[in-house]
Amino acid sequence: MKNRIAIFLLPFLLASCGVWSMPQGDVYFQDDFSNPGSGWDRVQGADGVTDYAGETYRIFSATANYYIWATPGRRFPGDVRIEVDVTKKSGPNADVFGVLCRYKDEKNFYILMISGDGQAGIAKRSAAADLVMLSGESLKSNPAIHSGLSANHLRADCSGTSLSLYVNDVLVSTATDAEFAAGDAGLWLGAYDHPGSDLIFDNFIVRKP
Repeated sequence: MKNRIAIFLLPFLLASCGVWSMPQGDVYFQDDFSNPGSGWDRVQGADGVTDYAGETYRIFSATANYYIWATPGRRFPGDVRIEVDVTKKSGPNADVFGVLCRYKDEKNFYILMISGDGQAGIAKRSAAADLVMLSGESLKSNPAIHSGLSANHLRADCSGTSLSLYVNDVLVSTATDAEFAAGDAGLWLGAYDHPGSDLIFDNFIVRKP
């Protein structure tokens, strides 16, 4: 079990190893966060929080220009569908948040994300190129995304070289990349110029697409 903390564009929080899963048919892993021993990290520091909150999971950024994420410490097959409900409780609209797939380590994974002002995009973090957008030069607005302090249902399909993000059952972003073949899944928050982004996640599930 370990956690890492660093500044913007470097690892901030790395989740501890998980110990709990309930495969059911095509479901590889699911968590309603009612069990605080299900494997996600429990960090409450001056710069931010990744921890269970009631029967949900909370990610909070108390510092500007930080990326924060958490994983259950598992390894899934190459092709997965990840779903989660996320509610934004407070914070600036410029923040970005979503899910991770094919998480190899703190420097290598895909990010499928939306922003508080209703935009979406897909990015890659790699040891070679740090953070790069895969779905275009910048995030793109989509009316399917509930902006501001609201709830959204996210679905990320990582299948072969194709990456797709759905929000509230609408396809909002696609990308193609072949660098990462398999890995963990997780949750993500990127805070920019202003701190205070506070997110609640629930009903996390990883299944065969």
